[in-house]
Amino acid sequence: MKRVTALFVLVASLGGVAAAASSPPTPIPGGANQASGVAGTFGQKLFNGEIRLVPKELRDANDTDGMTAADGQKWIVFTASASNGTAKALDMQQFVASIADSDGDTVQAQPDKVKPMGGVFGAVPGGQWREQILFYTPANFVPVKIVLLPYDRKHEAFRITVRAKDYAPAQAPH
Repeated sequence: MKRVTALFVLVASLGGVAAAASSPPTPIPGGANQASGVAGTFGQKLFNGEIRLVPKELRDANDTDGMTAADGQKWIVFTASASNGTAKALDMQQFVASIADSDGDTVQAQPDKVKPMGGVFGAVPGGQWREQILFYTPANFVPVKIVLLPYDRKHEAFRITVRAKDYAPAQAPH
C-alpha cells in the first residue's frame, strides 16, 4: 500500500511539473499584435531588409510649413532620408506612421500627410528620397516614439526612439 501511495505522489508531482513546463510564456511587452521592428534613434542608419532610413528631424511645425492648427492642437513634422536597400527597383506604398508620448497615447498620421504621398515607385537600387510626415496632435503632446510600418507589412517596422535632444518644440511667444 505504501508503494501505491508513493507512486501516486510521484505521478501527481510529475504531472504538476509538466503542467508548469507547458504553461504559456510571458507575453512580450507592447502587446500581442505588436509588429516586429528595427529599433533606433535619430541620426542612426536603420535597415529593415528593404529600406535604409536615417531619421533627421522632429519639430513642431512653423509658419513656413503652411499648416494651421485649432486651439489646443499642433502639427509635429518628422523628416528622414530613405533609400532603396535592395538590388532591384523598389515599389513601396507609403508608411503607416504613428507617434506616441510617454503615457502611451498614440496619434496616427493622416495618409495625405505622409510624403511622398502614395509611396515610392521605380526607385533604383541605392536611389534616395526624403520622407516627411506631419502628425496632428494635442498642443501638450511630447513625442517619445515614432513607428513607421510598411503598408504591405512585408518588412519590419521602424521604431524610432525620440530623445529629448531630438525634438524641437515650438518656442512660446514672448
